[in-house]
Amino acid sequence: MKKVLVVLLSLCMVLGCFSFAFAGSYKDVSDSASYAPAVEVLSGIKVLEGDGDGNYRPGDSLKRVEACVILVKLLGKAVLGEVQTKTNFSDVPASYWGSGWIATAANLGLIEGYGDGTFGPEDKLTYDQWLTMVLRLMGYRDDTLVGEWP
Repeated sequence: MKKVLVVLLSLCMVLGCFSFAFAGSYKDVSDSASYAPAVEVLSGIKVLEGDGDGNYRPGDSLKRVEACVILVKLLGKAVLGEVQTKTNFSDVPASYWGSGWIATAANLGLIEGYGDGTFGPEDKLTYDQWLTMVLRLMGYRDDTLVGEWP
């Protein structure tokens, strides 16, 4: 999760969404933590949110659906993600809370499913999956990347 924060903060700087309006500290993020500035900036621009109890939970693994939320918000398309909608994935019904985020990320070309028609929204996000999503967010397409990559 901490490496993800560094990548996100870097993306914000590159994409021009850096802001100095901080949302405040989370109970479980020490001011001395190396990732605290990234959490503050990304919370301040509404890309990251706590768990409702005032915790950020930095030790938790990121889920695939949560990655969709982050990427869609970074692109300024939150209004699309917030609407529950049908997806092309058999394991993501329109009634699922993250269906709009997943559908939007898929429509933007940021994500793909597992190849069997499923997405696995609650699955732990792997480093390779995250890297692939970030590269797509930056405009790279799978066929333009050479060498070994996820």
